[in-house]
Amino acid sequence: MDARRRARALVADQQTLADLAELGRLQCTIEETAHGLNTTVAKLTRFLTRNVTARDVFNDNQAHGMAALRRAQFKLAETNASMAMFLAKLILEQTDRREVDPSGAKDVSENLEYVRAKIARLIAAAEEDEGEEGAGTAPGGAR
Repeated sequence: MDARRRARALVADQQTLADLAELGRLQCTIEETAHGLNTTVAKLTRFLTRNVTARDVFNDNQAHGMAALRRAQFKLAETNASMAMFLAKLILEQTDRREVDPSGAKDVSENLEYVRAKIARLIAAAEEDEGEEGAGTAPGGAR
């Protein structure tokens, strides 16, 4: 806000209540709400303390905004595994567990065996492909 402009006094008219409702639905902080209403945090706090209707409009719309966000997250979780995992961790307090041998040797040896087995499978597959290509051809590539 420009230092030369004065913060406006708040009045519980229809426009102010509509603005409070919108800012509440968007989960704006008191600081963000004060900025959106072109006033100071102190004036907004005083206004909300003294005006029950304005306070109720802001608080009720914050609650509606949170519920709408939660609905959107649950809908997204139906098709998005990352969101489903996020909600499971948040709501069900599930965690990612990794069992690690304190020495670390178990993890390294298991990973090494996995990599060796995968390399062996790739080599075997490549040899099979080479064998199939050469099976039906005469020297010089003629069939």
